[in-house]
Amino acid sequence: MKELIHAGLARARAEGKHLGRRRTPGATDAAILTLREQGLGILKIGRKLRCGTARVQATLRAALLMIAHAESGYPTAVQVPSGLRQAVPRAVCGCPSI
Repeated sequence: MKELIHAGLARARAEGKHLGRRRTPGATDAAILTLREQGLGILKIGRKLRCGTARVQATLRAALLMIAHAESGYPTAVQVPSGLRQAVPRAVCGCPSI
């Protein structure tokens, strides 16, 4: 049974089919950050973009990590939006040490 499942998955990959959960467009991340800069809360952002609050929190947490990485002096390939430092409260990530 296990071999049949693995064979089917291998065939699907070979055909170029997407396996797993449907991905959210990358534009949603940019929209989340833009709406947060405008002062909207997590619930309102989720409702407006029709995505879950976990997605909003994960995006904001990733933005905080980008900010922390940029402030540490290490070069980063990702540009941090100008107003994001004030728009994303550090309490969102649940770790105030960042």
